[in-house]
Amino acid sequence: MSPLIERLDRLRESWRFAVGTLTAIPVRPPRSDAGGATGPAMLLAPLAVAPLGVLVAAVCWAGHELGLAPVGTAAAAITALALGSRAFTSTDSRTPRTGSPLPMTGSDPWR
Repeated sequence: MSPLIERLDRLRESWRFAVGTLTAIPVRPPRSDAGGATGPAMLLAPLAVAPLGVLVAAVCWAGHELGLAPVGTAAAAITALALGSRAFTSTDSRTPRTGSPLPMTGSDPWR
């Protein structure tokens, strides 16, 4: 495989890792971290969440244009951000949807 193809493949895996980790957008997970996808993924993180920023800005603009109360506009913007991010999603079907990736078992998770 040519070096250019390898670099593009690593970039695609990094993009999948960044989008899948930081947003609720369903993407195919990266094949593995053998290619070192995590470092470049964190460099791509601002681009991965840019659509969420645009969504929040649109909600704030719409609230202002509709003459909604600032508190209501802020609540709508925060709700849009929380639903678009991983704030209310669970990575494990056995884990309650609390936003925490750790199961709520009552035991010490660090043991």
